[in-house]
Amino acid sequence: MNVSPKQDKRYHEILPIDPDEKVLAVYRHHVFAYILPMLTAALVVLVLMGLAVLLSSQTNLNGEPMIATDYQKYAYGTALVLSIATITFTFVPVWLRLQEHIVLTDEAILQMLQPALFASKVSQTSLDHIADVSVRQDFLGTIMGYGKLTVETPGEQNNYEYMYLPNPREAAREIIETQENFVAALQSGNLPSKFGTNASNRTTSQPKSVSVDTEEYRAFQQFQQQQEESDDNHTPAQPPSDTSA
Repeated sequence: MNVSPKQDKRYHEILPIDPDEKVLAVYRHHVFAYILPMLTAALVVLVLMGLAVLLSSQTNLNGEPMIATDYQKYAYGTALVLSIATITFTFVPVWLRLQEHIVLTDEAILQMLQPALFASKVSQTSLDHIADVSVRQDFLGTIMGYGKLTVETPGEQNNYEYMYLPNPREAAREIIETQENFVAALQSGNLPSKFGTNASNRTTSQPKSVSVDTEEYRAFQQFQQQQEESDDNHTPAQPPSDTSA
């Protein structure tokens, strides 16, 4: 997933990301995660209004309505209030889910959660602390193209779980590849590799040159030769004295 410079700047402002750390991908929920609660709310509203109409149209054995005409408006009013409440409480979890993201950088993975209207939570772990990345798809998820992504972390830290991730296998591949690049860069002493870029363009550290005094090196060689001869004769050799002024 491509991240625009504007998005990169925004996530640097709201997340604990280093200035030189690059945002590589941002994962959001599949559209099915938002459609499902809306369909449920629509079904509840349909049932409520249908009950109101059904109760108002029912008659007894004498042909009279079961609910008096004067009270039918209360039945419709109650159904309408319950329908509005259902729609309102449906949009709350939808909005909370819209705030949830998984952000992948070249050094870490972050999970943004919104457990309540006025509460947010950001979890972060370095890529070298990721123990495993797994994907699980049920029958409906396979058809609709979403799945559950689980990023396992060692120790007592909670795992990262994302229920309705589109193209979960592709996301898992990106996370694993970025982790491998980062770990390889750490082991080689280079800067962390960037996902989707050529690592050969990175600047590597060069070894520093060391100057050696020629006379001191020759004296050290003579001392080593004398030491070997003394070992053969069982006579300890004396180290060369410093004749320099």
